[in-house]
Amino acid sequence: MYRLAFSMLIVMLVPNVLHRSADFVTGRLRAFGVMRFLDDIQVEDDIGSPSGKRCHVDATVDWQTDVIPASLHVRFGYEYVVSGLRPGATVILQLVYSHPTIKAPDGRAWRKESYQGLYRAEPNGTVVGKIGYNLGEEYLLVSGDWTFEVWHGASRLASKTFRVVIPAE
Repeated sequence: MYRLAFSMLIVMLVPNVLHRSADFVTGRLRAFGVMRFLDDIQVEDDIGSPSGKRCHVDATVDWQTDVIPASLHVRFGYEYVVSGLRPGATVILQLVYSHPTIKAPDGRAWRKESYQGLYRAEPNGTVVGKIGYNLGEEYLLVSGDWTFEVWHGASRLASKTFRVVIPAE
């Protein structure tokens, strides 16, 4: 009786242990700060976004800092690496932006934005991505703490807080 119960326990635990070891997902920052766009911005309508728009663009970190000038067309964010994925697996990552209250010209206001994206893991089980923000409109120039996070399910994989400041004139 005890031998049977012990055997069943081992059989029940082994798949969970194997599953966890294959999906022990971690994340880290690679670079952060003021970014430069490498190509043209692609803007699309996104009803899930508070602004009604979503931008896609390739960018690189030009200047490493966590103090960001609140000036038109300043872009900031970070590059992250997610590891521990199955090679070639498709993974859903949630990008979350928390910031001081933004008030659009039409009267809408928000403090948080969130987007989900599908990513394919490289053969080494990693995804390299970027999360950032373009201060492309006057109403986006709000000072305070801006935090960008990357989530996989209930796990926060990467987070960085930037201090956006109004430049002295």
